[in-house]
Amino acid sequence: MNVAVYARVATKDQLALDSQVRLLTQCAKAHGDDVTQVITEVSKSRNSDRTGIDAVLLLAQKGQIDIVLCMEPTRIGRDWSYVHAVQDTLLQHGVQVKYLANYEYKKGDDNYEGLLLNRDRMRDYLTSYTRR
Repeated sequence: MNVAVYARVATKDQLALDSQVRLLTQCAKAHGDDVTQVITEVSKSRNSDRTGIDAVLLLAQKGQIDIVLCMEPTRIGRDWSYVHAVQDTLLQHGVQVKYLANYEYKKGDDNYEGLLLNRDRMRDYLTSYTRR
């Protein structure tokens, strides 16, 4: 599978950005996927100029990626309707969105799939969160 790693920080915290990229790349490679694109972005999620996420969507449109892997949904955006719109657009192009959050990954871990939250589980989580 061709994976695009997407990492975003809101401020110029290069260490946090590099850490996201390193962890996500390690996880994808350990799963046997090829990281064909690494897209980073320094932007507040509410900014309309999101060149990083635009680049991800363009790769999906061109059929160059199969999976987008990022740390958690808030890396795409803080507005859940925006996150769902991005996910839906990617899915329309046959691209899966997977998140790696709140886990410490150990290389060779047989439970790698347990570390990735699929879109439906995340939607269930978000639905229950918004009901509170």
